[in-house]
Amino acid sequence: MMDFGEGQPGEPESGGAREWEECFADYPLHLVCVNESLDCSGFRTSLRDLFTILPCRRDKKRLMEFLASDPAYQSMDKETAQTLGVLMGINKFKENEETYKTEEGNYDMCQAIRELMEDSRLEGEKEGKKEGKKEGKKEGIAHERIEIIENIMKLSKCSLREACKVAGKTLEEYRQAREIYEKI
Repeated sequence: MMDFGEGQPGEPESGGAREWEECFADYPLHLVCVNESLDCSGFRTSLRDLFTILPCRRDKKRLMEFLASDPAYQSMDKETAQTLGVLMGINKFKENEETYKTEEGNYDMCQAIRELMEDSRLEGEKEGKKEGKKEGKKEGIAHERIEIIENIMKLSKCSLREACKVAGKTLEEYRQAREIYEKI
């Protein structure tokens, strides 16, 4: 912010600071929240394309519908494509710009966004498998613990407490194993 108060510092009677005010334009400032949909029809530049798609970036279904209905994203200039890549978190775009280049020299951001979504899906699938293996291992250990303790009880005709002691487990470990196994 520029302060065009009266005079220069130390010279209150000079009025020299007002001369500078004429050198600066007083433009209005418009703030835009890109997470909310807004009417972009007034934009005549590629900002329209950016501001139109950004509110869709967290809604997969809406984003796919949008890309299918608007061909503007199949052929974007380099600067707009790079900006969209950064704002949408398409790291792959920056690394492989030439892959998305069309014959006309523009960039197919539809393809870049589809690949981003596919990468996200594959990453989620990988995490799911990892979590599944972890849960399966936990369930397997629980099942084995229960089976050993119950076999000891059956063969030795002893109490649960005694069977746990023979197996080297506590009653609490047996109960936890039972809880895990019963959820299956």
